[in-house]
Amino acid sequence: GLRSLASHDHPVFVPGRVDENLLYTIGLGLISCPGQSCGGPNGSRFAASMNNISFVLPTSFSILQAQQLGKKGVFTTDFPDNPPLQFDYTAQNISTALSSPVKDTRVKGH
Repeated sequence: GLRSLASHDHPVFVPGRVDENLLYTIGLGLISCPGQSCGGPNGSRFAASMNNISFVLPTSFSILQAQQLGKKGVFTTDFPDNPPLQFDYTAQNISTALSSPVKDTRVKGH
């Protein structure tokens, strides 16, 4: 059977009270290709997103390195708790405002 890796020597503390409400949506949008033509609709390219933010991998430091070393400007801690606008989450057609995700490196702050 399955069991936790928690033990007397390695306890795991789970919060007993929920103190944040989050709603994450996963989507597929289009990002323009300035100065070049990509293979997506209208010369764009497809981009996966969460809450309409498409993750950009940092180039100077990893997110973990930046956090540990206190480096500023690698990421921001303002990942949104909700999508940028409410919509019918089961509809086939959604607002065009969600068709072009923002490219950014954001994490959820605490």
